[in-house]
Amino acid sequence: MNKGIISRSLTSGREFTCEKSDFLHALATTILFFLLSACSQVLYETVIFADEFDHTTVTRSTGNVLAGYPISKRISLNAECRTKPNGARMFFLIAEYFHESLMLEEWLAIDTTEHIVFRIDGREVRLPAVPGRYVRQSIAGRPSETAVYEAPLEIFQKFLDAREVIVRIRGSGQTVERKFDSENYQFMRKFVEEVRK
Repeated sequence: MNKGIISRSLTSGREFTCEKSDFLHALATTILFFLLSACSQVLYETVIFADEFDHTTVTRSTGNVLAGYPISKRISLNAECRTKPNGARMFFLIAEYFHESLMLEEWLAIDTTEHIVFRIDGREVRLPAVPGRYVRQSIAGRPSETAVYEAPLEIFQKFLDAREVIVRIRGSGQTVERKFDSENYQFMRKFVEEVRK
């Protein structure tokens, strides 16, 4: 008997084909991935490297998955500081969309002609996208998008002082909204401490 074929279903008595078993394997893997993602916490990681193209030293902090995301639609809001040779610094927020499902390919299609919008304790703050820094790619068959926004250092202090931060990102035909939880605030605090060293 071909080992790639499960001969009988214990419940229905119908024969499974390789395609059916592959489908069930993919489904089980996706469900497990969802469960692990739902239990995951913000993981703060910082890398520092030299960007020879624009002659800056880059401090980039990643791992800031925003709270309350529905299964399969993950939004991260990471932070970056670029330091020029003369000591001048530029700050950025990096929005990353990742669709975790293997069963359905769904792009957000982040609209970089639109600002990323924050409601910080009820007050709206809008930050423009950086032209040319939108990336759209498929990672292991899953849609991934990245957009970068100019962010003055003061916005990070606003995050730290806030009681409530809501993030809104407009895509093609839909808008996603997320809210900071305690781990997201802690991520921003660690980033500010990092760049003030």
